[in-house]
Amino acid sequence: MPRKTLDELFRSGPPRRDSGDSRDELNEVEKQFVLWGLKEEWKLSRIAEALGVDGSAVRQFRIDLVSNPGVLLDLDVVEPIEDQGVTMFRCVGCTVHLNSPDQIDRHALAHFLKDSDLDSAIAARQRSNRQRLQSWSDQPEADGLGESQAKTDQSPDSSQTENGENDVPSVVPPDADRSELLQALRRIAALPEEPESPDEPSVNADADAEKSPKQESQPPHIEGVDTFDVHNAFERMAERRGLSEDTAESSAKPHFEVYSQGEAAESHHDASSSNVDSTENTEPDFIEGHSEHASGVEASEDGRRSKRKRGFLSRWARSANAERQRRDVVGGMGSVKEATSVTIESGVMKILSTRMLDVVDYRAVPLSPQLYAGGVVVDAGTISRHLAAALADMEGAHRAVYAAVPGYQSAMRRFDLPDVREIDPKEVIPREARRALGIPVENATLRWQRLPGRSRIARWLVAAASESSYSAISSVIRGTGHKMRALELRPFPLTRAIGHPTVIGVSVSSDGCDVVVVRQWEPHTYQSVYWEAGSVSDSSDLVRRLTEVVENTIDLHNLHNPEVSLTPDVPMALTGGETEHHADLGMFVASNVGRELVEGKNPLNAPGDFPYQSMIVNVGLALWDV
Repeated sequence: MPRKTLDELFRSGPPRRDSGDSRDELNEVEKQFVLWGLKEEWKLSRIAEALGVDGSAVRQFRIDLVSNPGVLLDLDVVEPIEDQGVTMFRCVGCTVHLNSPDQIDRHALAHFLKDSDLDSAIAARQRSNRQRLQSWSDQPEADGLGESQAKTDQSPDSSQTENGENDVPSVVPPDADRSELLQALRRIAALPEEPESPDEPSVNADADAEKSPKQESQPPHIEGVDTFDVHNAFERMAERRGLSEDTAESSAKPHFEVYSQGEAAESHHDASSSNVDSTENTEPDFIEGHSEHASGVEASEDGRRSKRKRGFLSRWARSANAERQRRDVVGGMGSVKEATSVTIESGVMKILSTRMLDVVDYRAVPLSPQLYAGGVVVDAGTISRHLAAALADMEGAHRAVYAAVPGYQSAMRRFDLPDVREIDPKEVIPREARRALGIPVENATLRWQRLPGRSRIARWLVAAASESSYSAISSVIRGTGHKMRALELRPFPLTRAIGHPTVIGVSVSSDGCDVVVVRQWEPHTYQSVYWEAGSVSDSSDLVRRLTEVVENTIDLHNLHNPEVSLTPDVPMALTGGETEHHADLGMFVASNVGRELVEGKNPLNAPGDFPYQSMIVNVGLALWDV
């Protein structure tokens, strides 16, 4: 007799534990209910509540499902049946019959996982199936491979399925063995070959250092930048860690490469912006901020006149003692020179002028829907004129302008790849990003930074933003006649402004939210979600939305960063303009996700009415030049 489907088992309700049952683990029936809840697109918090268990147990099971999808067989979600003498496979999720193990695996997993999680699980399942058929070992008897077998090892994996790159692992597991490394190499070898230019620079950091010391990860001068920066952002995050020279191992040497597409699109955007400049200028209504002249700060300028080196690790080592001294003074946030930061969010352009750690002036300039709508800059030319008028009315010289990429078309993810010469990040990372990130890279610009990591594994943090977002803010700044010193994605200034080295940082505005997982001052995982301004019905609706985004970000981080997964003691900090309008918002969200709530640490000397929460990204930008 066929097994009951998941619908037949749980439509009437979830399984219930005995009153004295306080175990942390889920039993087989409870795991089946979790699968049913995932199939019904329930949130993990709702599944846990229905079972009456802690949410961490449900989240851990979902993570295990991605990394080891063989649990589906253990839970009898797929069963073999005989159909007219032919062995078929039946899905207990929906009763579909298929005749291929690979097909039924993909079909069953698709009930419970989506997008990149589904791809990763299928890849892990295929890897497990291959390992059952092949025995890869480092034992002496395996060392006698003949020449023909060695050649086979270097060829594309013949077991790859028709679906191509979506059916192969995107991440090398933390416990990768020889078999998994070889499979990753096969995957790279199987990718379509592209002609190489004889003048193309090498992408191997060690080889570059040997051939040309001048090419050793030296970033270009950053004044007048037109796109967002990852390399220098990481330099400044590294300073906060106060690493000593003996911890800056050569194996952690970073390598920076740029992948960019769509220069024509940016040129088109600039042209359209210039056309808008001819329209009638309507002066904006300014929301007056605070203005005062800073004093007593010039004396400390002499100690910072020497030009800092650009080397990533040299800054780590050199800043250790100075960083400790600065922490004694301002709680680890360092000090800043004169800076003007510009952000656009929730229909408001926010401008902050600082000198060292003193707030000199600030403004909030409302923007009409004809200028900024749906998280997207519509009329860069007119916004640029509004910005120029505001800067002319504000205190400060505004020689160093810092900006954040507006909108919610940004993403960031870490990728692990075998650390071998055969893998060119300029070819591999865009393909991985196309599949795993939530934005189309054909219309985006990617930046990636190599992170310190284990031997054999190269860890890359990949950031992406839509070209329309970063080119629009670039046009806004250029239109004022000022040079933009740095353009960043929001997770970096948020990390600096919140001021906790390891934290789940959440920033919420009227039209969306940002969530960034920070480990030792490094943003590891970042997600941004847009919702239309005014679509939130009440505080409970906002709590529900934030809880879902935070839970999803935690799950995503733990899945792709198992060696630094978020333990229950990692706190959460909630910031952003909406916190000023919803009392106890952070307390409810933190309680829902099982985290301690901590407050951000405002490092600036500001008047009592300074809107720290609503200008949180500006504060982080002001701390860029430390």
